Amino acid sequence: MTISKLDWKGAIYTLIVAVVVYFIKCFIIQNMPDFLFIGAGIFLIILGFILSILEKLWNIPFLNSIPNWQGAGVLVNSYCLVGIVLALVSITPLKFIIYVISGTTILIIQRSFMKTRIKKSKDS
Repeated sequence: MTISKLDWKGAIYTLIVAVVVYFIKCFIIQNMPDFLFIGAGIFLIILGFILSILEKLWNIPFLNSIPNWQGAGVLVNSYCLVGIVLALVSITPLKFIIYVISGTTILIIQRSFMKTRIKKSKDS
């Protein structure tokens, strides 16, 4: 299982999105209950990994996860969605670091696994 250049690019993109959203969350949202972040985060992380699977299956370009949706592509992909979620569910800076490292690693492993599965199915 090899990690492509695109997957590393996506991991860095996830990290940047997560850091930006985490800082925005820390400065703007002060009194929101933690369970709302975690509840929304669980739903969105599942959605992010489903979107990642669909992107690999449909061979969709990096920043065009839903082509021709309402007439144009959108600039959000699974990496961006996972980065947003990781920032939302992180309550402390330590948890943020742990979640970003583990979430990005899981996303890269999942995409690499999907790539090898798709390659094997095309070879068969």
